Amino acid sequence: GGSMLDGKRVAILIAPKFHEEETTIPRDFLVSNNATVELIGLDESSVPGKVNKFSLTPDLTIADAEVDNYDAVIIPGGGAPECLRINENILEFIKQFWTTGKPIAAICHGPQVLISAQVLEGVTLTSYVGIRDDVLNVGAKWVDQAVCVDGQLITSRTPDDLDIFNK
Repeated sequence: GGSMLDGKRVAILIAPKFHEEETTIPRDFLVSNNATVELIGLDESSVPGKVNKFSLTPDLTIADAEVDNYDAVIIPGGGAPECLRINENILEFIKQFWTTGKPIAAICHGPQVLISAQVLEGVTLTSYVGIRDDVLNVGAKWVDQAVCVDGQLITSRTPDDLDIFNK
């Protein structure tokens, strides 16, 4: 049967120390629902996961990624957001994607990238509790719940929330 994800294209942003489950579980869920998923990296090199379970190789670099090619973007957590948030190409991509109104999903530490892209003022979201104050400091509202949806933004706290995050 068809799903609402048929033919959709989703970008997942990865960098060194990406959270393994937060990256692969949404990826596999999307693929199983007939979406196309592309991993976008800072460069072409393979990147290690947070606990070195495995590495992933980007399908393309952020320099080659076009906002118009994707229906949604996912930003997994782990240590990767710290690398992503200081990359100008990543921030420009996120700012442009935000203006399209298409869905952006972030989990755990993922919203760090959105903080640096300066798109969260007046937005309600959740995240790993350790970055709650950073979220509040940019004029966003922080809530403690498994999934928060505010307009185009979908956020979750931890890997424990992945099942409901996927839905």
